[in-house]
Amino acid sequence: MLFYFQKREYFILFLGNNFDLNIFKNMIRPSLHYFILSIAGLIIFNSDNIIIGAFISLSAVAVYSIGYKVVDTCSKLIFKIVDIFMPNIAVLYEKKEYETILKFHNKLMVISILFSIPIYLLLYF
Repeated sequence: MLFYFQKREYFILFLGNNFDLNIFKNMIRPSLHYFILSIAGLIIFNSDNIIIGAFISLSAVAVYSIGYKVVDTCSKLIFKIVDIFMPNIAVLYEKKEYETILKFHNKLMVISILFSIPIYLLLYF
């Protein structure tokens, strides 16, 4: 929805008498589906905290949640380092340079392993 509002002409529609209900209805239907998906994801991925809190204690939820978030953040960091190079891979794919993609993939694999080892050691010890 924010991408839709970046265009100035659509942003003006919500000001004063220029509000158009048809445009709003066209925007709300796909946005509602994404909203429901994000709520479902929150329920699925955070239900473990609710179960731990119900059976053990809130202090156990805090310890578990902090540990989970640290590991999750570290894994996301590694994935983001590799994600930076995805546009380059897309350009190589468009040019049908499959051998270059394979070499690039192997280099990215080595880079992600080299980043993963110190993070693993830091988290393990």
